[in-house]
Amino acid sequence: MKKILISIALVLTIIFGFLYFTNINAKAAINNDYKIYLKQGVHNLYVTKNYSAAVSDFEKALQLNPNEYSIYCLLGMSYGQIGNVKKSEEILTLATKKFPDEWVAYTFLGDIKHQQKQTPIAIEYYKKALNSPTLPNDKKVGLEKIIQNFINEQNVYEAKSSTPSGEKITTNLNGNIWKKAYFKGTDAQWMIEYGLKNEDVLNYKWTKLVTVNFYDKNAYNFTNETIYNGFYTLLNKTANGLNSSLYMQKIPSPKGTAADEIFFEWKIKGRGESEICRIFKGNRGFYFGHYAHKKETFTQQEKTEAIQILKSIKEI
Repeated sequence: MKKILISIALVLTIIFGFLYFTNINAKAAINNDYKIYLKQGVHNLYVTKNYSAAVSDFEKALQLNPNEYSIYCLLGMSYGQIGNVKKSEEILTLATKKFPDEWVAYTFLGDIKHQQKQTPIAIEYYKKALNSPTLPNDKKVGLEKIIQNFINEQNVYEAKSSTPSGEKITTNLNGNIWKKAYFKGTDAQWMIEYGLKNEDVLNYKWTKLVTVNFYDKNAYNFTNETIYNGFYTLLNKTANGLNSSLYMQKIPSPKGTAADEIFFEWKIKGRGESEICRIFKGNRGFYFGHYAHKKETFTQQEKTEAIQILKSIKEI
């Protein structure tokens, strides 16, 4: 798997990082083993570039001192360098939750999202770093330049894309105000996410989420059943990997919808989330709408609201 490349922000961090990350034994009384693992990890990460060894060292250091912010950053960086981006994101996200006022982990997450071509999310992470109360004054200009470069890059990308502008769902329904939170795609395939007004979708701080996916029929020869069956296979595999089970059940299509449209409800048991989905074919291609909320089940009223939103999806 491709490793996380070191970006400008990472270079800025490394310049002062060695001193910052190795000057932590003055912060707390820590045992000798912790110091040894920390020193070895820093040497393996920065000097010998033995990233697998660095991961092992920092994992051991974290077990001995789980309240040291720097170790989370070093461990997340090391996982990225061996290509385990999922684990890197997991560690760095945990760092931002445990230490929300610290700035370094936000830049690392921004780098990951930028390399995953999720530039809008990268921008939001860098803005969090820029607004952090712990950010040194001499780092602000550098981060501001990176944010502007990302904004310019995203503007160029969106200018080249003919993916439709405007809203694809009814954004004011039943007293809920929905806002567009994230977009990614090409002419042949795109995804738009909507969250409730005042909720932070990008950082998973949402209670309800609507996602609209589009697949051009000239590029993707799907049927509604093909999409449904493929989604079931993917979810079932995910549930097995989580040592859980999948509930997925078709529900009757509302009046006024096409005969081949598919509405269904699903959840992975014990995860605290569930979704109602709609799959239908438009003039140019296929649409897959998801209405998610952070509850294991839907009440009848919640199900009605979900279906109303999904029925409001507008074709291009």
